[in-house]
Amino acid sequence: EIYGGVKITVDGTEFEPKVADWEFFGTGKDNVSYKVMDMARGHSLASDKMALEDKKLAAKAYVTNELYNLLRGDVWDIDRHIGQQNFAKTENDGLKKFVIGIFDTGAQMKNAPDKKDKVMLGEMLYGVIRAARTGKPIDEYMFSKLKRLDKLNNVKISTNYIADVQKGLTALSDIMEYQKELKDKDGNIIQNRETLDGKDLADIVEAVLAAPEVDKTVKNTLATKVVLNKLRPFRKGWAESLGEGLNKNTNNSIKIEHMPFDGQSKSKQFDKPLEEINKIEKGLAEERILGINKKNLKENEENASSTNSRLLGMSSSSARGA
Repeated sequence: EIYGGVKITVDGTEFEPKVADWEFFGTGKDNVSYKVMDMARGHSLASDKMALEDKKLAAKAYVTNELYNLLRGDVWDIDRHIGQQNFAKTENDGLKKFVIGIFDTGAQMKNAPDKKDKVMLGEMLYGVIRAARTGKPIDEYMFSKLKRLDKLNNVKISTNYIADVQKGLTALSDIMEYQKELKDKDGNIIQNRETLDGKDLADIVEAVLAAPEVDKTVKNTLATKVVLNKLRPFRKGWAESLGEGLNKNTNNSIKIEHMPFDGQSKSKQFDKPLEEINKIEKGLAEERILGINKKNLKENEENASSTNSRLLGMSSSSARGA
């Protein structure tokens, strides 16, 4: 639901996220959870098979997608770093398009933020952008910010949500640095470090804030922070774009489109021992619904006993984020 129906355009190149389906999931031997997923085609940002210019476009598109998800004020995946998405490139009449194959989607927040959480989110986001502009490592900023926010616990204000956001943004900073520095055995640099700069991040945030789906509390907090600090951290006209004149910047190279999307997953859950499932499948069980965990079934009891497939302990799950 979170990634579906979204299209990000960066400098004329389209990026469309597609979550790898969980074919099967459940609890196996020794109570160990497992999932069997589709393969996400393409190459990671860490791969030397992607051109450097494509890596930068991909990093901008992916960070845009994640911040767009975050600023909508819903649950968020807090573990999205390099190595958890592949970029599959196609070309048609000279136009480039990438499908972002997203996998390893197991670190999603359980609860959406409340209003206090959203205010803290706007505050943190402002600092992240300012850190990028000044060249301060984003993870360092977030750790220092979190220490200050921890004091809120003393006045009974929970910082659990913003702590999770901090983890997520730290992971995302791994993608902002879309090419790592490499050295040979003698310490000579053989591959330069490449990272999104303050202007890149400003374009990303401006594109995200222009989206109608962005939460108003987060947007107002960020706008207030800019005004109160009397800063022009990005370029002329940026602060004004946070107000009523949103969408005035027609020169931004990043655009976001969001279309309706059916987020239902076809993933099937198996929570029972194999021998028990076999008994049910062969009709040898004493009761027709023996061994089925009813809480995992979305259908009503009448439908649940109408076909053999439902007697296998399978349930249609709409796993959030898929």
